[in-house]
Amino acid sequence: MEIHNKSKKKIVDTFINLTVNNDINDIGIDDIVKNSGVSRGTFYNHFKSKNDIIVFIEQLMCRSIDNSFQDIEDDNRNYMEIMTDRILPLIYENRSYTNILYNYYQPVFFDFLIKRYSKYFVKYFDDYDEKILNLSKDFAVQFFFRMMLNAMLLWISQPIPSEPEEFKYSFKKIINSSVSDVCGVSIK
Repeated sequence: MEIHNKSKKKIVDTFINLTVNNDINDIGIDDIVKNSGVSRGTFYNHFKSKNDIIVFIEQLMCRSIDNSFQDIEDDNRNYMEIMTDRILPLIYENRSYTNILYNYYQPVFFDFLIKRYSKYFVKYFDDYDEKILNLSKDFAVQFFFRMMLNAMLLWISQPIPSEPEEFKYSFKKIINSSVSDVCGVSIK
């Protein structure tokens, strides 16, 4: 994910750097301007508010993820390979952006991701039988997608996340495991 405008990149990078040691809500435009070395006018040429920076980061991430799914044919049912080979490296490479989105507005971010990307995984549920668990197909799709998102976001929010190539095996294993397999707890 690249930001081509130098001053815009400076502002975004400064904002991200400030979030390392500060709560997002405590960071003001003055802090961003002072630490980035851009003028207040330059800041306002690119962004109206701090929230605009977050929206910009979200748009960058979505554009990159959308591009990863763009060349997939409709009859391709192996989205999990695409997730592990394309999306995990993208998330890892842009983990500072992902962490901002995850930490700043987690519930809204989750809902947004589910609405935008769960459609790619509905095909896995073509043979889903609602009678087995007495849960709707929509519930099952959302549960599955949220479980995948949680695994990815917990991974990427670690202080030092493992490399995507290493994590993809754990990721596939955990989403194919039950709670009792993962936690060693049997819930009855």
